[in-house]
Amino acid sequence: MFIKNLLCLFFITISFSALSEVRFPEIPSKSQPLSVQLQTEFFRSQANYTTFGQYVDLPENDFFQYIAFHPTVSYSPFKRYISFSLFANSFFAKSPKHLLPFQVSLAGAGASFYHKIKTLFIGLELRGGFPLYKNFQNYQKPNKEIIIGEGDYSEDPIVVGDGAYFAEPGLWLIFQPSKIFHIYNHTAFRWRSAGLSSLLFASLGGVLESEFITAGLSLDTFFSLFIHDQFSTQPEQRLKILKTANAGSLKFYSVNPSVLSATAWTEFKFKPFFTTLYVNLDTMGKNYAKGFSLGLVTKFRWSTKTSFIHKKRKNNDFLNFEDFDEEETSPQEPEEKTYFEEEDDSSLYQMEEEKTKSQGMNQELKDELNLLTDD
Repeated sequence: MFIKNLLCLFFITISFSALSEVRFPEIPSKSQPLSVQLQTEFFRSQANYTTFGQYVDLPENDFFQYIAFHPTVSYSPFKRYISFSLFANSFFAKSPKHLLPFQVSLAGAGASFYHKIKTLFIGLELRGGFPLYKNFQNYQKPNKEIIIGEGDYSEDPIVVGDGAYFAEPGLWLIFQPSKIFHIYNHTAFRWRSAGLSSLLFASLGGVLESEFITAGLSLDTFFSLFIHDQFSTQPEQRLKILKTANAGSLKFYSVNPSVLSATAWTEFKFKPFFTTLYVNLDTMGKNYAKGFSLGLVTKFRWSTKTSFIHKKRKNNDFLNFEDFDEEETSPQEPEEKTYFEEEDDSSLYQMEEEKTKSQGMNQELKDELNLLTDD
């Protein structure tokens, strides 16, 4: 069973051959339904991957870098493993000739649902976003000719987004072969407007967990698929803008991009606070920036109950997701079963049978005492 599930995850990943947004698997919490998260990321690049997969330095040893902030608010209202979220992307960006003090480039919303089948979790996810970058627009004339105006970047001449709406259905598969280790796979298809290519995302990772620290490694990729960029035959139309705005970096707004990256991360648990440190390194790609990212994720979760008395960790609890490790209960309330605890009718029947026998023995003792008293 373990080999079968492992091969399933492996073939799904290599069939769909780094994430521009580093993300980690997380199942919605029933006992802590409201969470607020801030992901802070530093990115720097001094080279690009070409159409043929080779990398070349930016002209004149230029660079492109940014500090990005990705706030997310999630809520699970139905005491089920269903979650709704709101998120946004904002940037401080810099190149040798330009500086972007602060810009919110995108906002979006999402929903997810998780279901457990033995040791395998299946998560369905849908996300969407719309651009907020005012000086980044495509203008379309009645003759369908796309013109990108030179004056679009007069005030903030740095591109920190694709300037397009997107819709993204995704799938999470999370498999637990042992108590302290699990494997996860994430795949997603992202449709983008404004004549940009559609992207297929995939990620395969492994996680080790202890009570207070979690560590993980993953390979992350995306590439253009199905719908190709409108400038596939004229990529120089995009390069003109990126050379001016981003020192030639292809991190954003590139033609048919693809990349493979590796991510290492560690999470520290100080419940209800959670802190994650990660590093992401681009290893190969096409029409994309070659660089590295350093990130910090801080999260706070609100509990629906006033008591912070927790259950002890069960041997079959799922790893890394505290909602399955421990349910919050108040002293007055009876202990609820966790998601992993199943009803056992046979054991209940045995308990009732033993209770009946005990009552019968007590009655027999009473009868014997009555007979002795009468004598």
